[in-house]
Amino acid sequence: MFNININYTNIKNNTIQYKKVEKEKLAALMEEEAAMTPEQKMLYELLGGRKAHMQNVMRQYNSDGDFTAGGLVVPGMDATGIPESERHQIISISEDSRQKMFDNCKMK
Repeated sequence: MFNININYTNIKNNTIQYKKVEKEKLAALMEEEAAMTPEQKMLYELLGGRKAHMQNVMRQYNSDGDFTAGGLVVPGMDATGIPESERHQIISISEDSRQKMFDNCKMK
């Protein structure tokens, strides 16, 4: 038999990282927990339960709450290194470019 002694009590609930994970993942996690059989629930608790699951998911987010795919910033995803307030800006494009994009989308 395995001796599993994992300590997941050091999760900091007041960090931006935790709050982002809680907002995006906790509801789905609770649904999964509700659907577990008693045997699955017992094993889940033995391996650390919700705290372990949350800590493992938190590893995919940086301290700013940006998704980083396990620690690496993925270009084109949430974690661009640019604050969210600066990511969403309206830029001007030429009428010609707008029309080309419109025509291309219309053809598909």
